[in-house]
Order: sequence, then C-alpha cells, then structure tokens
Amino acid sequence: MARPPPMAARVLACLFTSDTGDLTVADPTQRLRVSPASISKGVGYLELISLIRREH
Repeated sequence: MARPPPMAARVLACLFTSDTGDLTVADPTQRLRVSPASISKGVGYLELISLIRREH
C-alpha cells in the first residue's frame, strides 16, 4: 500500500489522539498549526480511502 500524504497522516494521528474522536476543523488547525485548507485536503484523502467519514 502506498504511503499516505504527510498531512493526511498528521490529521489521522490528531483524530486518533483526541479524547472524543469528533473534531471541528478548528481543533486540528490549532493543534497542528496549519491552515484549514490543509486539514480539508488531508480529510478529503482519508475519506477517499474510507478511513474516516464526516458527520454533521
């Protein structure tokens, strides 16, 4: 299996290490010190390979 993009790996690690597992985009943005667009791109990749899903 191919290695995930670095931001996707960081987002996934952020989700796994959160207390609840449900974060808004602001939470990983602050924790990882990156732009919301970077988080969105990482989440998009993780959704594409079915590792996570977004909920409202």
